[in-house]
Amino acid sequence: MPERSFAVGDLVQRVSHRAQVGEVAAVHGPMHDEYWYSVRLQTGSTIKEPESALTAFKAATDVQGLFTSGSFGGPADLARRTTYLKLEQPLENTLYSLGASRVEFYPHQYKPLLRFLDSEAQRLLIADEVGLGKTIEAGLILVELRARGQLRNVLVTCPAALVTKWQEEMWTRFDEEFRVYTAGEFHTALREAPERGGLQRFRGIISLPSLRQDRVREIVAAYPPDLDLLIVDEAHHIRNADTLTHEAVALVSAGVPAALFLTATPIHLGNRDLYNLLAVLDPGRFDDLATFNDVLHYNAPIVEAERLARIRPLPTDEILMRLDAAEGGSGRRFFQNNYYLGEARRILEAPTAEAEKEGYRLERLIQRLNLLNDVVTRTRKRDVISDGAQRAPKVFPIDPTPEEEAFYEAVTGFVRDQHGGYGSSAATLAAITAQRQVASCMQAAKAHFLERARYALGAEASDLEEEWWDGRAADDGEDLPLNTAVIHAARALGDVDTKFDTLLQVLAKLDEEEPGRKIMLFAYFKRTLAYLERRLTERGYSTVRIDGSVRSHPNDPAKDERGRAIRQFKNDPDVRILLSSEVGSEGLDFQFCHILVNYDLPWNPMRVEQRIGRLDRLGQEADRILIMNLSTRGTIEHRILSRLYSRIGIFRRSLGDLEAILGDEIRELTRDLLSRHLTPAEEEERIERAARAVEARHLDLERLEQESERLVGRDMGFEQRLQRARRGGEIIDHDDLQRLFSEYLEAQHPDSRLEPAASDGSWTLRLGSSLETAMRKRVHRDPLVLRTLHRMDQRPAGSLRVTFNPQVAFSDSTLELLASHHPLVALAVDYYRQFPEQLHPVASMRVEASDELTAGHYLLLLHNLTIRSGRERHRLQPYLFDERFELLDRDTASIAFGKALRESEQASIPEWNAEDAAALLAHAEEECLKAVATEQQEMRARQSATVQTRLATLRTTYDRRRTDKRRRLRDAQETGADPRYLRLLEGTLRNMEAEHEARVAEIEMEADVSLSSELVAIALIEAS
Repeated sequence: MPERSFAVGDLVQRVSHRAQVGEVAAVHGPMHDEYWYSVRLQTGSTIKEPESALTAFKAATDVQGLFTSGSFGGPADLARRTTYLKLEQPLENTLYSLGASRVEFYPHQYKPLLRFLDSEAQRLLIADEVGLGKTIEAGLILVELRARGQLRNVLVTCPAALVTKWQEEMWTRFDEEFRVYTAGEFHTALREAPERGGLQRFRGIISLPSLRQDRVREIVAAYPPDLDLLIVDEAHHIRNADTLTHEAVALVSAGVPAALFLTATPIHLGNRDLYNLLAVLDPGRFDDLATFNDVLHYNAPIVEAERLARIRPLPTDEILMRLDAAEGGSGRRFFQNNYYLGEARRILEAPTAEAEKEGYRLERLIQRLNLLNDVVTRTRKRDVISDGAQRAPKVFPIDPTPEEEAFYEAVTGFVRDQHGGYGSSAATLAAITAQRQVASCMQAAKAHFLERARYALGAEASDLEEEWWDGRAADDGEDLPLNTAVIHAARALGDVDTKFDTLLQVLAKLDEEEPGRKIMLFAYFKRTLAYLERRLTERGYSTVRIDGSVRSHPNDPAKDERGRAIRQFKNDPDVRILLSSEVGSEGLDFQFCHILVNYDLPWNPMRVEQRIGRLDRLGQEADRILIMNLSTRGTIEHRILSRLYSRIGIFRRSLGDLEAILGDEIRELTRDLLSRHLTPAEEEERIERAARAVEARHLDLERLEQESERLVGRDMGFEQRLQRARRGGEIIDHDDLQRLFSEYLEAQHPDSRLEPAASDGSWTLRLGSSLETAMRKRVHRDPLVLRTLHRMDQRPAGSLRVTFNPQVAFSDSTLELLASHHPLVALAVDYYRQFPEQLHPVASMRVEASDELTAGHYLLLLHNLTIRSGRERHRLQPYLFDERFELLDRDTASIAFGKALRESEQASIPEWNAEDAAALLAHAEEECLKAVATEQQEMRARQSATVQTRLATLRTTYDRRRTDKRRRLRDAQETGADPRYLRLLEGTLRNMEAEHEARVAEIEMEADVSLSSELVAIALIEAS
C-alpha cells in the first residue's frame, strides 16, 4: 500500500498551475496505487486531483525564492504570467495590434506601424498605392497607440465622400466609435472644450470642406484641439500651400503629438508637393525648401546603399562607396560620429562571409541612416501582389430602337440648351444628371419625367459624383422644367428596353459559363437600381440592393440594412445578384465575387476604377475578374468607352491614383460636351484630346514613381521584423489570452462560464450576475462596455458569442472579439494586478530542438527593462544561458522564449539543490546586469545618432533663417531705416536665436538614456 504524502489540512499547490494553492479537505483511496485528494482552493472552488498532480505549497512568493526552492510550474504558467505582463503595462517590444482587430493578416499593412514605432516624432506619410489598405494601416497604428495608453482624442479628416467609410471601418474593424461632425458641430465642440477641461475621449470625423470653413479655422486657431492623433486621408489635397485646406490642416496638425497623412499619389520629389506635405506633417523638421532639398541630396546615396545591401554576394566596396558619398562634404553634418554608420562600416570591413552573416542587421542599420525613413513609407502593388487577378473586360454594344435614339437625343439637346442657364449650381447639376439618367436607364428616366414633367435633383443627390456635388449646394425642392420635345419623346418610347434585354442575354451567358457565381451589378442612379430590382425579380432572379438610401448601422445589427443585404448576398446561394450604386458600396470589399456588370458607365474613369476596385483587391481568390460593360451605340457614353477608356486601358489594369492622373480633365470634358451642340465627329475629337492628356499624365507619374524610389527608398525587411516579432513572443497569443480569461472567471466569477461553441474558434460566454455587475461598474471608464452590454441584452439567457481569434472575428462580424483592449479582458487584468501571486513566475518545460536552438538544457531569465529617455518606456527582455552558464545572443534568446510560449510541453522537475540554485541565479543575474549596462551604452549611441540628425536639420534651417534676418537688418541699417523698424528686426533676431537655443537644449536632453531592470520570470528549458 503506497504512503500518503499529504493529510487533511495540508497546504498544497497544483504541479501544472503553481499559482493554484489550496487546503486538503479529504483523502481518497488509494485507487490504482495512488491517493486522490479533495483540495479547497483559495478561490473557493474544490478540485479532486491525484497525488502526482500536487506538491507541497512553498511560501516563497518572489521569483528568486520560488526558483531556489524548486517550485516549478509548467508552460501554461509562463504563458499566463507573460500574457499578464504584456497587458498590465504597455511594452515597446510587443505588437498589440497584431491580434486586436477584425482584419485579415497581410504583412505589408504592418510596415507603416513598424516605421511609426521607430519614429521619435511619430508623424508618418503613408503613400501606398490604391487598394493596399491605407485605412487599415492607419487603424492598426490607432489600435497600437490605444493599447500603449497614448490615445484619448482622435480626429480624422477626409473628403466628404469618405466620411461614412471611415466611420464604418473604425467601428467594424477596430471597435472604435467615431462621430461625424458638421462644421457647426465641430465649432461648438471646440468652443465648449475649455469649459469641460478639454476634449474628453473624443473620436471625430470631419470632411475637408467642413474643416476649411472660415469659422472652423478661426476656432481651431483660438482653441487648438488637444488631440493625440490626427489622420488626414487623401492628403494630396493639401499639397498646394496657398489653399484654405492646407491652412486648416496645418492649424490642426501643429500641436498634435502624432499624425498620419494618407495618399496614393506618387511621391513627386521634383517640385514642392512633397515638401509642402511634410512641412505640415512635421513642421519643426523641414522649415524651408532649401533644407529639404539638402536632405534629399544626401539621402540619395543612402537609398542606393540600402538597395545594394539586399544583393548577394554582398557588394561591400560599392556600399562603402555610397556611404562615403553620403558622409562627404556638407553631408557630414547629418552623419558625423553616427552610431548606425559606424556599425555598418564595421560589418562591411569584415570578410565578406562574415558580413553576409550579419546581412539583416546591415540592412536595418543602413535603413536607419535614411533621412526620410521615419517620415515616409510607400508600398506598391507589385511588391505585394505578384500574381493578382487579371482583368477580363467585354463590351456588349446595344443598338437602340429609333424611339430610344429619339428620346436620348431629345434629352441631350435639352441639356445642352439649358446647361449653365440657371443661376444655382443645383439647377445646372439637374440638367447634367437628367442626361446621365437617360444614359443609365431610359425606362426609369421616362417614368420620372412623365410623373412630374420636371427633373428633380434631390432624390438622387446622395449618389452623385463628388466633383459635381458637395452636399450643400442643392435645394431638394428645386427642379428643372422639361420641354415638350422631351415629354413627347418619353411618351413615344413605350415599354421597349433594349439595354435590359441585352442584360438578360449577358446573365444567360454567365449562367452557362459561370453557373452559380455571384454577380455585382453597378448602376449610377437609385431609380435605375429600383427598376432593375423589379424587372429581374419578375424574371426569376433573386437580388439584393444597396444604395445611398439603404441604411448602414454596423454598431446596431437590428438597423443595419446594408450589412444584412451584403451578408445575404455573400452567404445565401439563392441570391446571385447584388445591385449597387457607388455610394452603396463605398468602402466595402467583395473579394468573394469576381463578376462585375457595368449597367451604365460614368464619364469619370475614377468611378469605374472604384467599382472594379471593390473586387480587384487583396484576397481576391479568382484568377480573373470578369468586367461586362453595356454601352448604347450613338451615345456620348459609347464614344467615351471606345476612345477614353480604351486608350488609358482602365479595364485591363489598375492605374493607381486616378485622381492625380485625371486632374481637372473630366470636369472640363463634361462642360465641353454638354455646353455646346457638337457633331459626333467633334465629340470624338474632344474625347480623344482628353484621352491623350490623361495618358501623358499617367506616363509622367510613372516616371516620378521611379524617381521617388531613388530618393526615398523601399523597406523590404519589414517582413523579417514582423516574423521575428511573431516567433519571439512579441505578440499577445489569442490562445494564451483565452486561458488567462478562463482562469479569471474560475477565480473571480465562478457563476460565469466560457464554453467552446464550435471547432471554428468561437465560444459562448455564460454571464453570471457578478461578472455583469463588474462590467456595469466600468461603464464610466470604457465606452466599449456599453456596446458589450447592448450585445448581451440582445442574446438569450445572458450569453454572449465571443472569440479571441481575430481571423475568426474577421470571418464572422457577429462575434465579440475579446482582444487586449476589450473591457472583459481589462477586468481580468485588474484582478491579477490585485492578486499577482496567482500568476506563478517559475516554470520548467521541454521544447523540440532545432538548428536555432540545439539540444541541451537552458536557463531563461525574463526581465522587465525600464527605459528613460524623455519619456519612460518598458520592454520584456529574455536572457538565455546554456549548460556552461554562458549568456547567448539575443536572437537565440528570442527564439527560445517564443518556443517556450508556443511550442512547449510539461517537463519533469530536475533534482534540485537550493544552495546551488541560488549560486547559479546570482551568476546569471550578474551577467544580465552586464548585458543591461551594454544595452544602455548602445541605446545612448543610437539615440545620439538620432538626435544628431535632427540637430543637423534644425541648425541648417536656423543658419539660413539667421543669415536672411541679418542681411535684412544690415540693409535696413545702411539705408537709414526708421529706428523703430530696426528695433523690431533686432528683437525678431534675438527671439529667433532664443527659440533655437531652447529647441536645441530640448532635443539634446533626449540623448540621455538610462535603464533599470527587474527579474519577472524564470524558465528551465530542455531542448530535445
